[in-house]
Amino acid sequence: MIRMRGLTCLLSLSAPAWASSNSPWGMAFNNDGTGPDGPWAYIIAPVDAPSQTLGFYPSMIEMPMIVNASACQAQSAQCVMPTITAWTGSAAHDLYLNETSDEWDPSEWEDVHGGYVTELMSLEGSLRYTTQRLSLGTVDLDGIAMAVADNVTASFPNGDWYTVGIGYVFAPRAR
Repeated sequence: MIRMRGLTCLLSLSAPAWASSNSPWGMAFNNDGTGPDGPWAYIIAPVDAPSQTLGFYPSMIEMPMIVNASACQAQSAQCVMPTITAWTGSAAHDLYLNETSDEWDPSEWEDVHGGYVTELMSLEGSLRYTTQRLSLGTVDLDGIAMAVADNVTASFPNGDWYTVGIGYVFAPRAR
């Protein structure tokens, strides 16, 4: 088994980000992995200012999702070990200032092709929209719409489930 630390994952990004860069952006990649049926490697990216470094699985979901630190604190939570650092609010963050949307169901979340990939992932629970800074490589993208998962679970075909404890990051198509 070959282990690679610090592998760079290159992503193409949305039209505004694409226009500002002529080359792919490098991102830190953790190959140690996490996940109930993994371990699955994940991308590491700072979110907000002051930054909090969070983990993200690459995804086809239309926007990034960050996991609220409270998601794995409930007694009923079944978070995967090892747990990944989750997002915590402070006076500098939108959730603390109550600048979020009403809660919504993952079944309403489209992927970049207009489908509902969350049905394939069997995601349940509630999310909220907020805006944050997402740093990709050396570029800070301010005001990016993100979903915040407070209590999202994923189910297996056999009925088992786990609390989603790591975010998802998008790699939208360039226009």
